[in-house]
Amino acid sequence: MQELTMSVNWIAVIVGAVLAFGLGSVWFSPMMFGKSWSRGVKMDAGAPTGMGPALVLQALGTFGFAWVVGITAAAGHLLTVLLIAASMALLQAGTAAFSQHGRGAVLAEAGYVITIAIIMIGVHAVV
Repeated sequence: MQELTMSVNWIAVIVGAVLAFGLGSVWFSPMMFGKSWSRGVKMDAGAPTGMGPALVLQALGTFGFAWVVGITAAAGHLLTVLLIAASMALLQAGTAAFSQHGRGAVLAEAGYVITIAIIMIGVHAVV
């Protein structure tokens, strides 16, 4: 258990998680990739209803990823996060492709994972 908490910069973990989660609301909005994503998942581009449970899962997953970044930062292995993020992005893209999502949705989802990893690494470099 100690390896999961020892020397973790919790401020950077929380800031990284909040920034990454907040980016999601912009990333998947019509201002950025929301239109192509919603077309790709065959969903109305307007504000979806009943998304509370999905947002809770997304927030928990984002915090978990930020925590993993914090653990790797504490161990001095931040570049490992890029491998983790690339693996997560490929898994996300594969799942989206199996679900027959369009190219715009696949790229938006995988690109989001890579982007939040870079944000979280940046936060650990600064905080």
